[in-house]
Amino acid sequence: MLVGIYHAIGSILSGGSPNGGWDPNVPWDVPWDPDLGVPAVYVSVGEGVGVYVPVPEDQDCEKQLSPYEVDFVKQHYDDSVSLGSLANIPDTWVLGWAAEESDYGGHSKTAAIRRNPNNYFSWHGAGDAKCPPGANHSLGCFSSFYSAGAITLFSTFDNFHYGDLTAHVQTAFILADQFGNGALPAQAFSALEQAGYNSDSNYGNKVSDHIDVVASIEKCLKSKGELK
Repeated sequence: MLVGIYHAIGSILSGGSPNGGWDPNVPWDVPWDPDLGVPAVYVSVGEGVGVYVPVPEDQDCEKQLSPYEVDFVKQHYDDSVSLGSLANIPDTWVLGWAAEESDYGGHSKTAAIRRNPNNYFSWHGAGDAKCPPGANHSLGCFSSFYSAGAITLFSTFDNFHYGDLTAHVQTAFILADQFGNGALPAQAFSALEQAGYNSDSNYGNKVSDHIDVVASIEKCLKSKGELK
């Protein structure tokens, strides 16, 4: 919990104190504002004039997030931006999709990526790297996140079907078509599931949940200047 009072609204909202920092003359307590329904501090904006401003438990948004999820976004953000640009879909779709398929790069011991290196998208087909002993032979192995994403998005060596197309349909085409027509992530990845990418009828919702997670992480990191 933050204690003390900032001299200006801009200071407390930005997490900094350009106008003088903490006021040493105020008590070390934070009142509860019943109208806001959250802890708040009284911020002076002029002589005898002030307002109550809600105060978060911790100003550092990153501390409210799972470290392994944050690390995943930091590691693969740039590649996801590049892949998303090539595929005409948001980078958060790429990251959220990879998070669902790889459990954030193998967070769980049962994640397939632990046996098939860098297969962040559970691609059922050849990768660009030789698989180690013990790998699942129905899944590819890759040299990097980027190569896994590129092959998963743009390969035509598949049996996917979409609309009137019955073979050799790129996942990038399916997702870009969905995105271009205003589909929400759950709808888009449900269409991908129905095209033959996955057999889980709840696949779209699962990927969508992870897209929400990575989007919130990106927003936090961008606010701190850690992502562009």
